[in-house]
Amino acid sequence: IPPGDICVATRWDTAYRLYALNNTLFKVYLVQDFEPMFHGMGSHYLFAENTYRMNFYGIFGSPWLHDLMRDRYGFNGFAFRYGYNPAIYRPLPGLIRNPDQVAVYIRPRTIRRGFELLMGALQILKRLRPQTRIVLYGSAEPITGLPFACEQPGLLGQDQLAALYNSSALLLLTSLTNYSIIPVEAMACGAAVVDVRAPSIQSVFQSDQHLLLCDLNPWDMARRTAALLDAPRERDRLAHNAADFVRDMTWDKTYRDMARRLWDAFGAN
Repeated sequence: IPPGDICVATRWDTAYRLYALNNTLFKVYLVQDFEPMFHGMGSHYLFAENTYRMNFYGIFGSPWLHDLMRDRYGFNGFAFRYGYNPAIYRPLPGLIRNPDQVAVYIRPRTIRRGFELLMGALQILKRLRPQTRIVLYGSAEPITGLPFACEQPGLLGQDQLAALYNSSALLLLTSLTNYSIIPVEAMACGAAVVDVRAPSIQSVFQSDQHLLLCDLNPWDMARRTAALLDAPRERDRLAHNAADFVRDMTWDKTYRDMARRLWDAFGAN
């Protein structure tokens, strides 16, 4: 790594290289999730957790992460919110929103995405509301042996995602550790969003007026999703509020805010 003013680590395994570096003025750690939870309790959990004690300056991917790092590890910095590209994720003319269609973000091999939780909820949802059209996306490989009918377009590009969000009544996903850009992009396209009542998503969307939050069990997720599908006025209200909330959360604004705050921190050190 060549000499520089600022050097940034972006994962726990790169933080060790940053810690050993002696040719940079300001060491920064971009914390995008609580990475110890990617592993069971053991060496890798501890290796990841120890990077939060390396006295870096932190950039945290949600207010939840910021508070967790500060309160548990004395790790200071600032939080940012994920953005979206308004040239892609926007209401698209000519697309008709199917009031029975649910887009579901699914990652079977990523434990923190709650695959089994979602599968249980969808199975119950189809029993409660057989006319629901389920579209599973995000998995590179088709998921076989499912006990309900669904479509599986697989991995989608940005334009395809925008079209899916514009044609679906709602997006269903689980954010069990840190939240992601997905609900922001779906909200910008006018879809209502259903997620779980977890600290990270609540730290960004601080009001139930912006999305529907469910308890961490498949029965509550299914029941609330079915009820929202059967309440078009409530669904439209949520979607409208969410679109207003994320309107200014563009990547351009996020990048400018991050650059300003990082520059201020660099100058102070």
